[in-house]
Amino acid sequence: MASAAGGSRRAWVCALAVILWSALAAGATQTGVAPLRSGFTPDEEVRRGREAAEGVRLLLPMLRDPGVDGLVRDIGRRLTAAIPADLRQRRFGYSFEIVNVSDLISYAFSGGPVFVSRGMLETSETEAALAGLLAHQLSHVVLRHSAAQATGGEALELTDLAGQTLGAIAPPTEHPLGLPGVMFGISIYSLEYVPALEREANQLGRRIMARAGYDPGQIAEMFRAIARTGADRGGPVWITSHSDPEDAEQHADLAANISGRPPGPPRAQPARAAQFASSRARLKAMAPARTAEEAARAQMSRLSDGPVGEVVVPSGEARRVLVGNVFQANVPANWRRLSGRTAVVFAPMGALFAREGLMAFTHGVQIGIARSPTGNLEGDTQALLQRFGQTNPDFQWVPVYQRIRLGGRNGLTTAASRVSAATARFVYVSVSTAHLRDGRLVYIIGLAPRGEAGTYRNAIDRIHRSVRFVD
Repeated sequence: MASAAGGSRRAWVCALAVILWSALAAGATQTGVAPLRSGFTPDEEVRRGREAAEGVRLLLPMLRDPGVDGLVRDIGRRLTAAIPADLRQRRFGYSFEIVNVSDLISYAFSGGPVFVSRGMLETSETEAALAGLLAHQLSHVVLRHSAAQATGGEALELTDLAGQTLGAIAPPTEHPLGLPGVMFGISIYSLEYVPALEREANQLGRRIMARAGYDPGQIAEMFRAIARTGADRGGPVWITSHSDPEDAEQHADLAANISGRPPGPPRAQPARAAQFASSRARLKAMAPARTAEEAARAQMSRLSDGPVGEVVVPSGEARRVLVGNVFQANVPANWRRLSGRTAVVFAPMGALFAREGLMAFTHGVQIGIARSPTGNLEGDTQALLQRFGQTNPDFQWVPVYQRIRLGGRNGLTTAASRVSAATARFVYVSVSTAHLRDGRLVYIIGLAPRGEAGTYRNAIDRIHRSVRFVD
């Protein structure tokens, strides 16, 4: 009886082992890689990606050629349809757009938006090579790389109060193209270079290509073409922040095994060479594309000279945001997030304009962190207001403060006014401050034209009441 029980037990254990091994093997064969965990819901990732895409469209020109755009969208649709079922996110909305600049740049943002430059298209010698680039970027989105890296929020650069400007933010300067203003608000959405993540994107990208009917080896071919073109131009090289061709090539056998196909050309490659050749000819017939820097500076100039758009009133709905790894707050759901080096702005559509290389706004809030020059909250607040007076000659304020509780801490708030450089109207300004545990100064500035101050004051008050410090 014992022997029978023991045999039964051994059989059960063996069966369980087989089941577990089969499950593990099936999982490895089915996915090969897995999405990173993110602190955002899929809906939040989609929203972040849309905000980043808006920033690209705001300051860089889109190609908007039906033929060429149609080709890229078609390739994107084929690749998207080939995403393995176990990696699909039904909330994501994938889109593929062409930036009309000559630089070799591409962006993939959480939730679905993918951008590729005209320079990249002109570098692609075949449709499969272009599909390799798009599959690589698409894989970053599918694997939620950007969202996972951004979970911690911005790490704002600590600055002196002497560097503060009211109602404007200096954009990040560490962007590889070195463009002042071009990537404002986009740095917190962009993917930082991590070799392991690039390898994962190559691995999944090859699998997606094979499922879509493309030769997976064309990822490496595209990377080689990019490296050659970048070296010939002597400018910033995209390849320096992505996997190199040899690294991509190392995953050929693995990707082929995952896709269930032997290495080499796909079984059936669609005859689309004519459409691709036609698109390349259309690009050559167009006027040469500007560099991203030239295009962005021209757009900044137009924003500076043009009128501010129609501003949308604050939404009654709110969303929770993390600011500078320091505190959380609820902001109107229809306000966009723009990040600079030392401050974050939440502002509605139509409230943005450019001024002297800065992105400025007429409605919304500016939140920043600065060193404490006095060690005293009232002294720090006065120093901040004095700095605003120096950078804004029309800034008016009376040093009268009201004590408040901001996120459970002692704080101060005061009101001021100024004349908007964009609208020539008087602007209501609220300034609230508090100290972090390490002595740094946090400030929240609210801006709205005098006639709309009541509506925006309510929105700003709701932000104040929702603050929760996490430092």
